[in-house]
Amino acid sequence: MILARFRCRGITPIFIGNAEPNDVEIRPASITGLMRFWWRAMNARLAAKSLQKLQEAEEKIFGGVLSGGRRSSFNCWIEDVDGDIKDAGRLLGAHNFNIYNGGGYLFYILINQNKDQKGYAPGLEFELVFTSESEKYFRQAIASFWLAVNLGGFGTRSRRGGGAIQSELAELEGIDNLGIDFNITYVNDHEKGTRNDHENGTTVKVKKSVL
Repeated sequence: MILARFRCRGITPIFIGNAEPNDVEIRPASITGLMRFWWRAMNARLAAKSLQKLQEAEEKIFGGVLSGGRRSSFNCWIEDVDGDIKDAGRLLGAHNFNIYNGGGYLFYILINQNKDQKGYAPGLEFELVFTSESEKYFRQAIASFWLAVNLGGFGTRSRRGGGAIQSELAELEGIDNLGIDFNITYVNDHEKGTRNDHENGTTVKVKKSVL
């Protein structure tokens, strides 16, 4: 059994819901759904040959119904969620996001149309655990999670900076290493002129893991 535990922290407001209107809940299904998206993005070349090949490869990792029903190659769950929940109006107002500054653009729909939507304030903390019996598919799943964390975001307005989280590997069992680094230190561009070379190297490793 392979196990990887990640310690995660919200950096920007996170508006991610469930079946209840205006509720907020960070769920494994929401995270694995975004992992699927990034896996597809990194493997789009398969669709050029055959959409079915892409779907079959995806199902081997994430599960699906194309081949008569296949369960995911890994399990995922969340533990120890600790965060401050507020409605969008109070949460964004506390951070001075309004229609007169950049925050008004980034979170426009929440500030002006859906103030009752609940969200997690920056500082949300939780642990995310992955387990699997297959090292091959486990590495691809973890690489997809890296992409979701470092290139994407979770929930509403994730394309505008919302739902950003930082994660670090807290525990690893069953294999020696993941082959990619979750404990990235970002460098101020004004100080060094370029991004950390270590980050660029990690991106290359992630691409190889996913492909």
